[in-house]
Amino acid sequence: MSAAEMNWVESTEAPARDADFETCWNFIAAGVKRIVVAHNNHFRSISDQYYGLLYNTINNCCTSPPIMEGDGATAQDEEPKRPALLLYERLQYRFSDYCRPIAEELDSLPDDQLFQVYALRWGRYTATATHLDRLFSCFNGNWTRHQHIAKRDSVFTIGMLARVTWKQHVYQHLVERGRDSLIYKALINQIEQYRKGQDVDTVMLEQAIDSHAYFGLIRPRVLGLAPHSPYLVSSGPTVAT
Repeated sequence: MSAAEMNWVESTEAPARDADFETCWNFIAAGVKRIVVAHNNHFRSISDQYYGLLYNTINNCCTSPPIMEGDGATAQDEEPKRPALLLYERLQYRFSDYCRPIAEELDSLPDDQLFQVYALRWGRYTATATHLDRLFSCFNGNWTRHQHIAKRDSVFTIGMLARVTWKQHVYQHLVERGRDSLIYKALINQIEQYRKGQDVDTVMLEQAIDSHAYFGLIRPRVLGLAPHSPYLVSSGPTVAT
């Protein structure tokens, strides 16, 4: 963690209700970054007061009228965009920025460390995604819901957007490197060890199962697991290799 992150101080005031989008985004982005840093370093992320300021600013973006992006000739050639759409696009880019270094880290690991670190990173990342999904609940229930009503199926809730971005930039990167099979084989081996009563890191195993189940890469019930997290509570047939 950098010195700037250690010495970071929460804002005590939110942007004005009529503030421009860039001002609102900078305020929201700082809070999102703080939540990510907190989950990666195991400390309390933000206060309830700051959470409320962020929530209200996000809500304002949901209800603000369309605006023009850019300036001058550039703006004249573009259609107005709702701040909620701009916010969604910025978050999509931000999640991509968080995922790329994880993919690079995993790519640099020897085979025997890949499974453990993958599970650890997924666990932290999804904890962050869940926190952000709650923070953006008004966004999910307002703008995202309206997109779904309009049959725009490529739009996701913020928590799901984070996970889809992981699949695109982390898991798919492993597939392209031919290393996804290493994680799968290690996962099956760990499940077998658990079922035989051998010592395994159940937290790590739960995280790895969750990743593969979420993306439809495994069917927990076929592996004798519970259908949803926590997975390691059900007994069933011996896992086939």
